[in-house]
Amino acid sequence: MKLLERTPSERSNNQSKEPSGPTEILINSDLQPNQSEVVLTAGSKFQLGCRGTGLVRMSTNALRLFPVGKLNSSEFVSVNPRHTGTYHCMYTNQSLSHLNTWIHLYVKDTGNPSTVFVTPRSSPTLKEDDDFLFRCLLTDPSVTNLTLQPEDRGKDLPPGMNVTLDPRRGALITNLRMSFKGRYTCSGWKKGQEFRSKPLDLLVAPRLRHPPFLFVRQVEFVRLEGESFIVTCQTRNPSHYYTVIWTHPHIQNLTIRESKLYENGYLNINSTLTVSAVSRSHSGPYTCTALNEAGDAQATTHLSVLDHPYMMIFFSLQTADTQRLSSDQFGNISRGLRGATAEPAPISVSLEKKQGELIFNVTGSKTDRETSVNISGCRTVEVYEGGDLTLTWIMEAYPPIRQHHWMTPEHVTNVGNSSVYERSYTAKGYR
Repeated sequence: MKLLERTPSERSNNQSKEPSGPTEILINSDLQPNQSEVVLTAGSKFQLGCRGTGLVRMSTNALRLFPVGKLNSSEFVSVNPRHTGTYHCMYTNQSLSHLNTWIHLYVKDTGNPSTVFVTPRSSPTLKEDDDFLFRCLLTDPSVTNLTLQPEDRGKDLPPGMNVTLDPRRGALITNLRMSFKGRYTCSGWKKGQEFRSKPLDLLVAPRLRHPPFLFVRQVEFVRLEGESFIVTCQTRNPSHYYTVIWTHPHIQNLTIRESKLYENGYLNINSTLTVSAVSRSHSGPYTCTALNEAGDAQATTHLSVLDHPYMMIFFSLQTADTQRLSSDQFGNISRGLRGATAEPAPISVSLEKKQGELIFNVTGSKTDRETSVNISGCRTVEVYEGGDLTLTWIMEAYPPIRQHHWMTPEHVTNVGNSSVYERSYTAKGYR
């Protein structure tokens, strides 16, 4: 494409003032009317130029561009049907778009009927709900009755397909659907003869409506300084176009490893975060985010890093009847953690634990990794006959409790031979 420009002195003068009129398009130095159509014959040579009273440029929807010549050159180019298109001459200052001009060129080759329509050499993959312009550009304006047709002449267009044909732009298909997948051609008629373009392979991919599925199995971790920390974020998405990242408020470079598996129409990505030896600075929330075109999904897990092992036991009692609770001490220790202290462990206390009474709390030294604790004691509760009584103990420790044992009465006599106690043990995280 050739641009006709002013001399350096003229350009300098023009840049100091606003353009005084619309841009102009010239063919072989002849000024062309704005918004006109020109029919050319393939193989002819001509010069296309654009000028104005300021800096100008040219754009086009043609499938093949004219080569840009040197300043003030007068080279001529040989045209072919793929030069067919609309050419716009505009100022580089976008606020002056009202001064743009354009012409449309038809370049026809009467000896080659296959060039009545020219089309792009590749087909894009499109999304549901998109609008798509199939650039089947007509090279001979005498061809009329333009339509878009399935390549299979015995079929009709899919239900709901709305098409608008413009000989200067092509076939516009609005609001694409998955059911529109197929091969299509542009068609036109001249003197009772039909001309068809090369087929378009229309590929319509589903538009994602939801963020990726995301899951982190454990939401709270406790580690002692120097231990390793590993957590995996499991994600799934209907397409390959999504990303998974881990973030921490204060740590930028996290060690992440991904494994991928495409199965049953979904891409599964497992993103594993690893810290080989934790320190206090590694404490805090770790957030996994999976992002696709529909949005993002997040899951957060929290790491607490301790410098001492610890154990806590909470006790709560619930009864609707009059009862008396003895003041017996609970929590005698033998073979306990060294350096035992009454200081509470430096972790958050959940609502479940706040409802109970802390009856045992001990922390050990940094060297204590493997040890055992025997706790003995008793409390006496009196309730009226036939009443309901619930006793709850919550044990929490790190390193985790590997084994524990409760002693309960072997047999309790109760009116009606009904059950009067129930044992329930729960291990969750570091409980």
